[in-house]
Amino acid sequence: MKISYPSGEFDEIAILDITKIEIVTTDDGPWNEDLWWVFSSKNREEPLCVPQLSLGNERIFNLLESRFTSVDMRAIQKAMGSTSNAKFEVWSS
Repeated sequence: MKISYPSGEFDEIAILDITKIEIVTTDDGPWNEDLWWVFSSKNREEPLCVPQLSLGNERIFNLLESRFTSVDMRAIQKAMGSTSNAKFEVWSS
């Protein structure tokens, strides 16, 4: 999975190496980014963090549907409605 940032920089993570998917929310909205997808991997020290408003973010749901079983849709729904600092585990291996 390759993520491109507005600055022109990019980051990537191997889908098969993902060990956990979380959503982190903050109380910074609505004027600042307040939801991040967090992908942890067995081959990276730091997780890959994808802001909700990043271009192509809607493809994350396609990825969840096609590559990961037992995704916690309830956790995703709670995260999308959160306005506080919180962490929601969506999937783990």
